[in-house]
Amino acid sequence: MEVSLLDSALASLANQGATWLVTGHDPVPLGSGHPGIVPYGTVYRAADGQRLVLAVGTDAQFRQLCLVLMRPHWANEPRFSTNPARVRHRTALEELLLVRIAELNGTALLHELARLGVPAGAVRSVGETLSQEAAQAMLLAPGPAHFPYAGVRTVAFRSSAWPVVAALSVPPVLGAGSA
Repeated sequence: MEVSLLDSALASLANQGATWLVTGHDPVPLGSGHPGIVPYGTVYRAADGQRLVLAVGTDAQFRQLCLVLMRPHWANEPRFSTNPARVRHRTALEELLLVRIAELNGTALLHELARLGVPAGAVRSVGETLSQEAAQAMLLAPGPAHFPYAGVRTVAFRSSAWPVVAALSVPPVLGAGSA
């Protein structure tokens, strides 16, 4: 199977590409934000240092978010009551969210958002991510002593269609396959 890197990159432009194709206007960079949904993708930092991201895709989810943030009036403000309005007033809403979330305990906030079905998640470092229980099945045992990365664990993709190996095999010695 072959995958073109250019094709993959172009496919990842789904949202921003559609903006240009429909309007002819180049979209502005939004960092991790979504061009057509707000709040969606921006990373916030809570009072306890927890970084988190919201993926609020509906007006009902936004109302729930506002309740959790103890700012229910935001959901009724004309600037924020619908997603198109939130997109138009992205900067103002993002500033309010940055300030409010910075006042709260992120762990508790994530727990409450999950309880109410508001899509959100913790932003973790690579080390935190690889330490998660769910990541353990992708970690291979350290390589053998004569392996280039002796004693180093590696991350491997798994598939139900592939055989499972406990560790990577040692690569052949340079020239071993030549006559």
